[in-house]
Amino acid sequence: GIFIFGLFFVLLALGPAGSAVAAAPTNLIQSQAYFVDTTGELTFAQVQNKTFTPYTGILAKGYTNGAFWLKLRVDPTLAPKSAGQSGGFSIGQFRQRPEELVVRVRPTYLDDIRLYDPLEPNRPERLAGDRHSWLLDEFRSFNHGFVIPKGSESRDIWLRLQSTSTMLVGVDVYPYDVTAGLERRQEMINSIDVVLVLFFIFWGGLLFFMRPDRVVGAFLLAMVVSFFFATNYMGYYRIFFADDLPVGFSNHAYSVLVMMMPAAYMLFHRQLLSEYKPPRWMFQLLLLPQYYVVIGLVLFFGGFPTLALALNALLAVAGLIWICIILLVGVKQPVASEDQPPLISKYWLLAYYLVLSWVYALLTLPAFGLIEPTSTSLGRSIVQSVVSLGALAGIVFLRGRLLERSRQRALAAAEQSASFEKNKR
Repeated sequence: GIFIFGLFFVLLALGPAGSAVAAAPTNLIQSQAYFVDTTGELTFAQVQNKTFTPYTGILAKGYTNGAFWLKLRVDPTLAPKSAGQSGGFSIGQFRQRPEELVVRVRPTYLDDIRLYDPLEPNRPERLAGDRHSWLLDEFRSFNHGFVIPKGSESRDIWLRLQSTSTMLVGVDVYPYDVTAGLERRQEMINSIDVVLVLFFIFWGGLLFFMRPDRVVGAFLLAMVVSFFFATNYMGYYRIFFADDLPVGFSNHAYSVLVMMMPAAYMLFHRQLLSEYKPPRWMFQLLLLPQYYVVIGLVLFFGGFPTLALALNALLAVAGLIWICIILLVGVKQPVASEDQPPLISKYWLLAYYLVLSWVYALLTLPAFGLIEPTSTSLGRSIVQSVVSLGALAGIVFLRGRLLERSRQRALAAAEQSASFEKNKR
């Protein structure tokens, strides 16, 4: 059924991140260190003599202003001798470019990325990020990338990063053909994700057309917003409309859509929760995360983009936790109504929201630098979207089935009553 399909969708979102850890190719970065330029005005020459702080894995420094400089020691001798020894999983065969490496930078919403390589000191400024045209990318893919010479000895390269969103950054350096294989795999997974989102939109639209319902209508709206968010986040707009859209469109679109997502999902949560007759004052507090998008847009375009996005992330988690509190202490006993009784037990609904809150918190805390990030953290926004989408589809499906059973029982009871009255006459 659709519930199993939704569960598959959730696993599809989490699966690639987990498999990437188990089967990742050899990263040629030997060591990493960072320096924070709070002014955002220091030049490459000025930061070279600064003290850099070593780190491992993924850099997670929360929602901060300024620029981050990364100093990466690249060791080309770690590269496999042949493509078959590269490790990991890739799809297809690619033209060998043994003298080139690719510096892959994730996630996609990073605004401005600049590379400095001592082996190519005379090259023009090298730029990437969603503030710049995708057509200027040295390695065109769904992520950001630079192509650098392999060299024969270990050397340091530098990256300068800026983002209005969280400073959560993963950098890999792989041989050219290995990176191409990884990007091909991501392209296929992204395509499947988009097809599944479209399927849920079609399914939700069909349900709403056949039996108009506020909960199903809210679900359909959430799916439509998810589609635009996912396709922008994955980079489709930058790739397919690079000649038509203004440079930086994806940057602003991401920020707007990432604030619309919690609003759309909270509308669904409130429509579903209203069937349980929660205390009015507790229920009204959920209007803040639902309508925060208005405040967030004012802050974002008013010159406080980082603050706007940080508050948005916090309220998304806080809203789910508050729903758990409402179900735990505010809803004493489901009160049935004539038109739309609460068909799902409040305890099952509480379990659903507890799991959803845990997933959101686990993905959001690394964005604030509060817990150690994982590879899944780099796709935090899209994983949250897909997990919510699959879970919502399961709830809508289950509720629909229970509602249909309830209507069939009511119809059978009405027919039995009519037959009884007829026999009495």
